[in-house]
Amino acid sequence: MSILKIAVFKTPKVSIKRDYRKIKFTKEEQNYLNEYKAKANYSKKKPISFAIKRGIDTISGVVGLVLSAPIIALAATAIKINSKGPVIFKQKRIGLDGKPFDTYKLRTMYQNSDSTTNVKDKNDNRITKVGKFLRKFSIDEFPQFYNILKGDMSLIGPRPVTPAEHFNINMPENAIKYAVKPGAKLEYSKDTLQNSKNRIKIEKDYIENWSLKRDGKAFIQILKDVFTGNNY
Repeated sequence: MSILKIAVFKTPKVSIKRDYRKIKFTKEEQNYLNEYKAKANYSKKKPISFAIKRGIDTISGVVGLVLSAPIIALAATAIKINSKGPVIFKQKRIGLDGKPFDTYKLRTMYQNSDSTTNVKDKNDNRITKVGKFLRKFSIDEFPQFYNILKGDMSLIGPRPVTPAEHFNINMPENAIKYAVKPGAKLEYSKDTLQNSKNRIKIEKDYIENWSLKRDGKAFIQILKDVFTGNNY
């Protein structure tokens, strides 16, 4: 975990003046959130499965940090050699119940690049040469095991958005994602990530039909994408 003590690159301030200590929902957004929180009450509906999911998150956080530590160290060295700036990129994301938290990634962009969105584009000229490799194999996301261990995130779940994305999407249904913990991954496609309506549709289905089996399938697909470099 000492790798996280390296100087952190904070995302530039968003021009919209908002209080990001907690997102204030509109009445319509709150209605969507309440509806899906009831659907996501897994501790009562699926107590055993939910307990197992929480256990998996804790174990994956510890094991993930331990196993990825050497890779993070090598990546950190490559980042420092390739471009100026800190190794760790720190950015606000919105979590459970609309509460923002700090997420950690290995820096893949040049210092002072504006990064207020959460969609990957391999042709983005803000990305460094080393950053392209890290993103291809999701190595840049390894520090998020720390977020999972802290309890900010789950291994599998809706991808967390930045505060700027939340307000830019401007769709009340988007609030449903805050009914559960955000995840490091979910079964998105690249096209889905770039289309808010399709992304919300997948997140609705995930919350309504969550199961350990579904998480398991998503995890297997993630491993395939990471090891083949078929990431986005």
